[in-house]
Amino acid sequence: YEPDVGFSVFTDSPNVIIRYSQLAETGLIQPGSRVRYNVLFAGTPTQLDNYENWLLPQLNDDTHSWRSIEDGDSPLARALNRAERFMMLASLLGVVLAATAVAVAAQRYCQRNYDVVAIFKTLGAGKQQIRKIFVLHLLLLTGISVGVGILLGWLIQSYVINWVAEQLGASLPSASWRPYALAIATGLISAVMFTLYPLFRLISIPPLRVLHRQMVGVQAIRWLQWILSGGTIYGLLVLYSQQWWLSTALFVGGAFAAGILLLIGRLLIGAGRKAGMQAGSAWRLAMAGLQRRASANSVQMLSFSTAIMLLLLVIVMRNDLLADWQRQLPADAPNYFALNIAEEKVDDLRAMFAREDIEATDQYPLIPGRVTHHNGTELIDEVTKENREEVEQGDREEGFGRELSLTWRDTVPPNNEVVSGEWWGDNAEPQVSVEKQAAERLEIKVGDTLTFNIGGEVFTVPVTSLREADWGSLQPNFYMIFNTSTLADFPATYITSFHLDSERKDELYQLFRPFPEASLIDLDAIIEQIREVISQVSIAILFVLVLVMIAGALVLIAQVQASMEERQKELVILRTLGASGKLLSRSISYEFLMLGAISGLIATIAMDLSLLILQTQVFNMDATWHWRLWLVGPISGAVVVALLGRLACSRLIRRNTAQLIRKLI
Repeated sequence: YEPDVGFSVFTDSPNVIIRYSQLAETGLIQPGSRVRYNVLFAGTPTQLDNYENWLLPQLNDDTHSWRSIEDGDSPLARALNRAERFMMLASLLGVVLAATAVAVAAQRYCQRNYDVVAIFKTLGAGKQQIRKIFVLHLLLLTGISVGVGILLGWLIQSYVINWVAEQLGASLPSASWRPYALAIATGLISAVMFTLYPLFRLISIPPLRVLHRQMVGVQAIRWLQWILSGGTIYGLLVLYSQQWWLSTALFVGGAFAAGILLLIGRLLIGAGRKAGMQAGSAWRLAMAGLQRRASANSVQMLSFSTAIMLLLLVIVMRNDLLADWQRQLPADAPNYFALNIAEEKVDDLRAMFAREDIEATDQYPLIPGRVTHHNGTELIDEVTKENREEVEQGDREEGFGRELSLTWRDTVPPNNEVVSGEWWGDNAEPQVSVEKQAAERLEIKVGDTLTFNIGGEVFTVPVTSLREADWGSLQPNFYMIFNTSTLADFPATYITSFHLDSERKDELYQLFRPFPEASLIDLDAIIEQIREVISQVSIAILFVLVLVMIAGALVLIAQVQASMEERQKELVILRTLGASGKLLSRSISYEFLMLGAISGLIATIAMDLSLLILQTQVFNMDATWHWRLWLVGPISGAVVVALLGRLACSRLIRRNTAQLIRKLI
């Protein structure tokens, strides 16, 4: 057992290990032998990236290659790549949510100080003096907030590292200074950029507001707020992802979605008002409030929808990732490969599997062969300096560089899907199906012709289909599959995979005693390592999910708090007109219930559309519709927003009219 053997069953295992000082005595290396040397490097991601950037320009592409654990299409690489993409996506969405909460809080802070600025100006304070007061105040608030955030982050990170280390049975490195520097930069950038426009309006509050409370500051440069907010979010996306194209795609897509969500929100608010007019008095009051604050409610609904959508997106994406990993590695996944099975023993092997109740995949014939020509152009195994010019001129093309294991069958393999062309069905004419990735590498298309050499016999067949194979299924997969009539006359050995419970391993010798020519490859070590990695990644994903949910909750709470002052004014008027506390309580609950339900519905639509793109374009998964969430989304949104709104307004509802008026004054 070699822990670092890799996951290519047929090329990496089994190996023969020989002491280097005794290599010459074996006589294995002779003039003309082809020898490859591998050098392994370990270090932090930054060290490896820096070394790679320094090394690659000095390598010769003809003879050197650089590979990392993320390269290739092994189950481990796929699991790590998907996990890394999820972490990146979740962290970016968490940053957007947190930045939104900061923006709402900054707006609310400035609005609450409109009267204070008006009073300062009536007492003779100038703009410069007021600016210094509030800038200093905001800087102190920001500094304290960043300090508290750093302390909380350090405490949570320390706990998480200790807990994860206990779960994994291994020590983990402490965080470097970079996350703390990034956190401080994020806090300062968000506080400054999201506060600039509200602070500008705050300072421009006229002194007459003391007499006319409806007067506010300058709104002529409203576009400045959108530029500052949008630029800040985009900058944070780039700062965290270090990938401008991903950040641009998320930002543009998010901006487009925000516009659509605003439009849908306004339409639903209008429709809700018409329907609410036919309902009871509490519903009519709630719908009137929605319509009266249509502009503010649309923005509030956008924040609610964004927060709910991102939370649903992270939760569903996590569940889909884990489910996809479990589908790849179910409890009964094949854990043995049987190779070199004689053709005359295939029926006996099937009978043995059936008799012993062993679940096995199909038995595939294997014939070694080479692809020699593509559309009549010769393919070469190695591109050297001598033949590089011929390749560049198109006289020759780069091939697979080795013999391939060729097979045939009448039906599409269970873990394959035809993505281009058509399967042959009953057509007995010679033809071949090519795996999609191999076809892309050699630029093979449906309708092209390929020439093969099998044991000195050369023949040419057309490509009639391209297949997408699941290379992480731990089942036999092939680059080239022929129809039966093309290769049936060639002698072949067979391959299959099967699952045998660990408690039955002692039976292997007796089970395969009638098949002495067969070779067995044990995959249990590989499967166990993949499951261990997936388990570790799942723990990390859980903590990321919790942090994103906290950020989403902050957005919801900040948005509810932002409307408190206006609602207080409405309560004073309604109480003065004789509205009972019960009526007001119900109307507020219904209003937040409708806001949450509409936000949940919009969030569900946006979430499913986003998942469709993420699953197919980012995570290389099959797209699935989550129809249950079309019910869960609106209900959960209505319940969560209604509870938050009801709790936030409970103190206002309990106060009498005199108390409310005194609080306003």
